[in-house]
Amino acid sequence: TASGCAPLPGWEQVTERKGLRWIVLGELHGTVETPALLLDALCHTVAARTVAVALEMPVNEQAGLDAYLASDGGSAARAAFLRQPSWQMPQKDGRSGTAQFALVERLRVLRQRGRLAKVFAFAPAFEMSDVLNPEAYERRMAETLSRGSPDGATVLVLVGNYHAMRKRAGESGPLPMAAHLPQDQ
Repeated sequence: TASGCAPLPGWEQVTERKGLRWIVLGELHGTVETPALLLDALCHTVAARTVAVALEMPVNEQAGLDAYLASDGGSAARAAFLRQPSWQMPQKDGRSGTAQFALVERLRVLRQRGRLAKVFAFAPAFEMSDVLNPEAYERRMAETLSRGSPDGATVLVLVGNYHAMRKRAGESGPLPMAAHLPQDQ
């Protein structure tokens, strides 16, 4: 294993794969385990590659994310970050939970230590038309992810498990986000 990383059996098979651009980790939002897995995967991957992290956060909150990542992580910076709309919504889906904030905090430290090329949000602003055409939303997620991915970096993507699927979840369901990414990458 990479020095100081928790064991992640078989991960070297992932990082040795040439042409790999995206590693998509699907989660049930709100767990503690998946953000922890992302950090373990990140620890191993930065030993072999330039890495960026993409989070299923609204792109219109990127400036707040950037400000927090550049901050000292103190109480004022934390309070400003947590005032963003996705953290203030009355209905919580886990993307604004304690484990997610702990992940962002750890990414802040790693980014400041120069271990990450970039941390970015890729969830497009939700529009009412997305209810009528969910595949268009999935496609927009993939396009935003593609545009935001730094050249030459492997991107660890944390996204809801449906979006991480590479094929339809039924005969008539929308094609998920990961299926819109180049499959050879």
